[in-house]
Amino acid sequence: MDYTPVQIDRIIEMAWEDRTPFEAILFQFGLPESGVIQVMRTNLKVSSFKRWRKRVNSGVSRKHLKKRNPEINRFKCSRQKAITGNKISKRKMELFNQQVSIFPTTYSEILQRIRHIDPIRYGTTRNYINGAVSHLSPYISRGVISTKFVFSEIINRGYHPDKIEKFIQELAWRDYWQQIWIAKRDDINQDLKHQQFHVSNRSISAVINKGETGIHAIDTAIKEFYKTGYIHNHLRMYIASIACNVGQSHWEIPAKWMYYHLLDADWASNALSWQWVAGTNAHKKYIANQDNINKYCFTNQKKTFLDVSYEELARIEIPEILKETSLIKLKTPLPKQQIIDFKKQAPTLLYNFYNLDPNWKKDIVANRILLLEPSIFSKYPIAQKTIDFVLALSQENIPNIQVFVGEFHELQNKYH
Repeated sequence: MDYTPVQIDRIIEMAWEDRTPFEAILFQFGLPESGVIQVMRTNLKVSSFKRWRKRVNSGVSRKHLKKRNPEINRFKCSRQKAITGNKISKRKMELFNQQVSIFPTTYSEILQRIRHIDPIRYGTTRNYINGAVSHLSPYISRGVISTKFVFSEIINRGYHPDKIEKFIQELAWRDYWQQIWIAKRDDINQDLKHQQFHVSNRSISAVINKGETGIHAIDTAIKEFYKTGYIHNHLRMYIASIACNVGQSHWEIPAKWMYYHLLDADWASNALSWQWVAGTNAHKKYIANQDNINKYCFTNQKKTFLDVSYEELARIEIPEILKETSLIKLKTPLPKQQIIDFKKQAPTLLYNFYNLDPNWKKDIVANRILLLEPSIFSKYPIAQKTIDFVLALSQENIPNIQVFVGEFHELQNKYH
C-alpha cells in the first residue's frame, strides 16, 4: 500500500509514541508491525532506527497491547519528549494529530483541513479515538463553513456518495438537529419524545465534572477537553451514558456543562444527542460498558463500575462514586463593549455565534458587526476558550468586523 507523506509522518509519530500499540497503527493504516518496522527503517537514520528498535524491545515502551499494564491510558509517557523532525512541519502536524486536536482559525488553514479529509477511512475508523475524523465541527458550528460546502468539496475530489455514506450521514445529522431546533424551538430544552426514567438528580456527578470517574479513558478525555475545547464524539456518548443512565442525572445540566466547554458548541446537536443517549429522543437508552470503552479507546482496564455485562449494566444501582453531585455555575465571559465606527451610508451585515461566514457579501462595503447578545449567552453559557475562538475566527477572516455586546434592539436604537 502506498502512503502519502502525511500518513508516513503520522505512522512514524505513532511508532515513536511509547504507549501507542502496534494494533492501533494496524487499525488506522492497515500496517502490521513488520510494515511499521520497514517504514521506520526506510525513513530514519540508521542510528535513529536502532535506537527506536532498542526502545520498542526494552521495558520502557509498551507497543504490544497484550503486554501492556491495564493502568496505561496515555499514548506516550508523560516524560517522553515530543517527536519532531519528520517531513511535515510541527505546525502542519498539529492539524493531523489525533490525540489532542489544535484548531487553527485562519480560513486558509480551515480549507487545508477540508482538503485532507479521508471520508472513506472516516467510515471505518470514526468510532476509535484516533480515527480519521475531520475535526471540522467547530467551523461548521460557527458558520465559517457549511455542511453543503464540505459535501461539495468532497464530491469534487471524485468520491462517489455510495463510498462515503457514513461521512455524508454525519453531515446530515448536524443539519437535521438544526431543523428540529427550528421546528421545536424551546421544546428541545425538555424531554422531547419520552420522559427520562430513573432520574435521581438534576445536576452532574462531581467526579464527571472533575474528570475523576476512575475510568481512565474518560478521565483523560475530560481533562484534555478542558484544555482544548474538543472531545471525540464517541467519548461524548460515553460521558452522557455514565451521567444519565448510570449516574441517573437528568440530561439537561450535564448537557449544558459539555456545551459550555465545546468549541463546536451547537445547542441543537448537543442537547438532542444527549436526549438520544438518555432515551428521551429515542426508543431506548444508549449504554456502553468497559469492554466497549477499552475497544475504542485502546485501554485494557478492568474492575470498574462499568466492567459488567450489558444485562447487569441495564439494572445497575448508582455506583457510590457517582452519587455526589456538583452545583455548577456557568457564566459567559463576554468582552467589554468597544466604540463602533458606524457608517450610516453603508449597509449593515450582522454576524453572530452561529454565523461567521467570511464569504458572505465579501465584495461590498458594509458595517460588519458581530452581535453578541447577553440574553442568548445567559440562556446558553459558553466558556472563555469558546469566546476567544469566536473572536479569533471573526477578526482573522472578516475584514473590519466590529463587536457589539448588547441586544439587537439596543444596536438598532443606538445606530439607526
